[in-house]
Amino acid sequence: MLATVNMKLEEEEEAISRFLQYRVDGVVIYGDYSETMTQHFKKLQENKVPFVAVKCYDESYNNINVEADDAISEMVDQIQRFGHSRICAIVGNFLHEDGSLGVRAKRFETFKKLLRERGISFTDDDLIIVDRDSRECGIEAVDRIPAKGQGNMPTLLFCMYDHIAIGAMTRLMQRGYRIPRDISIVGYGNYEVAEYSVVSLSTIDTRETEILQQALSMLMEHIDNPELETESRVIQHRFILRDSIGFAPESK
Repeated sequence: MLATVNMKLEEEEEAISRFLQYRVDGVVIYGDYSETMTQHFKKLQENKVPFVAVKCYDESYNNINVEADDAISEMVDQIQRFGHSRICAIVGNFLHEDGSLGVRAKRFETFKKLLRERGISFTDDDLIIVDRDSRECGIEAVDRIPAKGQGNMPTLLFCMYDHIAIGAMTRLMQRGYRIPRDISIVGYGNYEVAEYSVVSLSTIDTRETEILQQALSMLMEHIDNPELETESRVIQHRFILRDSIGFAPESK
């Protein structure tokens, strides 16, 4: 059985109740992290249904903790190596329906922290928030990019979703910008569109397929061996350097 709940707590609770009603043998839960949205997992424990939660860390149940710090650090290293000092970011809304911050907010705070440590300026004025993680929002966001008070575009655009990055790339090329000669772009996700865009997109690979394969494998082990101790695993995102990053114009 499959349930898609779009990070809505009531729908997720309903899905778990439905799984219990149909007496499933096990459950994989894949969702953004929010401390206020995991208590209903206990219903599965109370009914002795094995489950694995991905990105919803709690040592009391089987989970896969997904980390991105190393990948983001490598990305910022490349940003610095290519001489970029004027950065702009386009991101979707960080807030869950209940007002709590999800894992994407944590990732972005890591990004800002690493920029500061490397002496690369980034302020809230350099951040553009869009309604959806879509190509259309990426297209629209480009026309909202601040001029940094110098009449110049940023030299690098970081988009926290590949489809946003592809939309931004499309609009920049319509306006006559050459990528990466005039401006570099980095995405997040490593979806298929990233590799086969007009200019292959540098991005952070979230490794979703591998994560879900591991989650299913872990679940099957605990279904077959109910006495196994609770298990935690860690999977790291990884940075993929492709053609959309080049040297900042003034660094050539």
